This record gives sequence, structure tokens and C-alpha cells, in this order.
Amino acid sequence: MVFDAWVYGELELPPEEFTKWLSHPLGPEAAGPDFVQDDSGCVGREPLVILEGLHQLSLSAREFLGVGADFGRVTVRGLLGDQAVLHSQGMLTGLFASAAAHGGDGRIMVVGRRGTTFGYEVQVTCGAVRARSLTEAERADFLDSRAASELRALEAANRRVAEELDLPNPGPTAPQWRSVALEAAAAE
Repeated sequence: MVFDAWVYGELELPPEEFTKWLSHPLGPEAAGPDFVQDDSGCVGREPLVILEGLHQLSLSAREFLGVGADFGRVTVRGLLGDQAVLHSQGMLTGLFASAAAHGGDGRIMVVGRRGTTFGYEVQVTCGAVRARSLTEAERADFLDSRAASELRALEAANRRVAEELDLPNPGPTAPQWRSVALEAAAAE
């Protein structure tokens, strides 16, 4: 892992629009900011499909991404490594940008932590999407904020669970877990 980044977001939608939003395909007008390319293919997909894609991201034991969407509220909390950030940023931006047409209000922040100093936010308010890079002072303020404290606590809990699940190798007679993606790559 070259770098890692915190991801923190909250989005509110009117309850009567929430179900419509989940099943409404993302159009090109809400593709998000230019500096976050939509290489994930979100345009034309429903937020429900984007959420499923986020839940299926391949993460290391150190990384975590919690995305909850219910009752008009979407929350995102995560610690992602460089590859996971690159694979998820289009989906996360598309998810938030798609809420603009449904009265969504909120923002998501992606802030580099170790190995890099980038930071950006995507804000949805009053039917518009706005994205901007964070200054170094804003990035430092975020890293000192309550949100970053919450993320640190989640990271510590994730680390404890990963250590508890780190079982010794059970030997060749025990069932062996296989990754279909890795087997397909090895076969090529």
C-alpha cells in the first residue's frame, strides 16, 4: 500500500424521495466533478447498484468501508488504501452526485493520511453538486476533527477484529479458501 485515506460522508434525502433515488439511474449531468473520473461506469446505473459495487470492493485486513443507506440517510466511513481509493472514488462521487436531483443534502470527504497529503470534498446541496480540493490547512483541520477521531476508533476496532481472526494455518486437510478472481488471473 503506497498511501491510505480516510473517507467520511453523510447524505440526507427527503424520505419521500429516498426510494425513488435508489432506483433512478445516474445521468451524465450528475457524473460528478472533473477531477474524479467516473471510471467505474456509474453513469446509467442506479444508486442501489453502486452501493452493491461498494460493498463488493476487495479490501485488505487493514482497510474498511462502511456504507449504510436507510430511511433517507446515507453514511460512509472508511480507511482505504491506494488501490481501493482509485476503485471506489468514482462510485462514491456518483452516489453522492446522484442525490442532487432528489433533494439530497450532504458531503463526502476523502483525505489522504499516510503517504500523501491530498484531500477533496464533494458537496450536494440545493440540487447542485460542488467539488473542490482541500487546502493543507483544511486537511489538517479534518485530521484533528471529531470525524477523524471516529475513524481512528473504527480503525482500532477493525485492527482488533483482524487480529482475532488471524488463525494459524490449519494444515492441508482443512478447507482452503479460494479467490475466484485470483484463480482466473493465474489461469491466464
